[in-house]
Amino acid sequence: MHSATTHVVQANGKRNGYNFRSLKHDTARSWWYFPAWNVFGFAIVLKKIVSLIAVSFFLIVGSSTLWAQAQLQNRDREVIEALFFGTGPLGANTCPAYQRWTGFPRGSHITIIVSTTVSNEKRDQIRSTLKQVSQATHGAITVSFQITEESEPPANAFQVISMTHPSPTLFGCVSNEGCTHHEWQKPGILKSSRAVQPDNQTPQAYAHDVIGHGILGMCHILANGIGGPEYSLMSDGEGVYSGQSSGRLTELDMKALQTVFSSNLSPGATRQDFIEAGLINP
Repeated sequence: MHSATTHVVQANGKRNGYNFRSLKHDTARSWWYFPAWNVFGFAIVLKKIVSLIAVSFFLIVGSSTLWAQAQLQNRDREVIEALFFGTGPLGANTCPAYQRWTGFPRGSHITIIVSTTVSNEKRDQIRSTLKQVSQATHGAITVSFQITEESEPPANAFQVISMTHPSPTLFGCVSNEGCTHHEWQKPGILKSSRAVQPDNQTPQAYAHDVIGHGILGMCHILANGIGGPEYSLMSDGEGVYSGQSSGRLTELDMKALQTVFSSNLSPGATRQDFIEAGLINP
């Protein structure tokens, strides 16, 4: 069965004044005793050292990011384009927000609330895949897991809901195959998500909707273009359904996510931003 193909938007010498030779050390006095003007000079030197370290750090980090992006192959850029925009040779044209990177802001902590209407097997799959999120985002997104007795729990800010219902269309889905709803803070920036799925969907489909769409805001990728549905959590395409996906973030998914989260971009970034950053092809 096919899931998460619908996304509903709900609006809502002497140097620098310090003579290093003038430092006094008298065992009869405190070790730190020296003239006040030397304190001032030492502070200036210390400030310059700290500034130099900070500049060096940012240069190293920036160079590492540029180096990582320079190592991307054309195939890598096609995968990133498919997963983040749903376009390109591998894109399945199913995406939460076209032309923008969809996701929660960097630094967000997201609470995943799973209804007891969701079976134990599906809960376990969600919980297992959830453990990959922090690594995939280099710690930019952290998560926690809760179970609720509510059959239709509300989705508040920075929450992702998972629930099972026999008629997802009652919750705005275009079919009873299920879907993922998003509420937005602003274009591309998620406020909350809700995955509504029927009981006959597989555990993989539940992880696909809750983690892939709901938390990470990813789009579908053509399974036939990457070797088969088992090679991505977001697999889709002709004759392929989300229930056949890997159920976990694969090596292909992790590389794409980590590359993007290593960049200077943030959710809400446009397609043009990705092109200028060298993450996707023009």
